[in-house]
Amino acid sequence: MNHSTMAHDPAMSAKAGKPIATSVPVHMAEALDHHPAVAEILKDRAESISQDPPMKSCS
Repeated sequence: MNHSTMAHDPAMSAKAGKPIATSVPVHMAEALDHHPAVAEILKDRAESISQDPPMKSCS
């Protein structure tokens, strides 16, 4: 997906920065930036597009 051609609406950005009012409890999950599954997906993707992929590691 190429996001470079997507138009950015300043009005939408302003709305996104404002908290919403709700009487329902909202719970946010932790980010997946340190999750092993995400690391594996990123590693596999990087290897698939690499010009010089490394040899398979023992980990």
